[in-house]
Amino acid sequence: MNDRTIQPRNKRRTSALDNITQPSWNRELTIEFLALLPVLTGCVLLHPEQDQLLTDVCSGPLIDQADLATAGVLPVPETATRPPKPTQAGAQLLDDK
Repeated sequence: MNDRTIQPRNKRRTSALDNITQPSWNRELTIEFLALLPVLTGCVLLHPEQDQLLTDVCSGPLIDQADLATAGVLPVPETATRPPKPTQAGAQLLDDK
């Protein structure tokens, strides 16, 4: 519990974030915490599926440069490497600011 106190003893400060503390627990924090719990629960429940997905992706076939060239993805056309020209609508958005 020492790390959660306003002035923890024997704790090295590693960044300015260490100085940010919550002096008390309030209703707003309770509401945020209660909203966070289902999100964390959902992440935990998805873990087996995510683990299987990662295994499937890692054990699947690799796409190499030759495959991309055969599919017409490579070489990248020069027009795709230049930034797009601003449109009239885009120019109006910039002028409004």
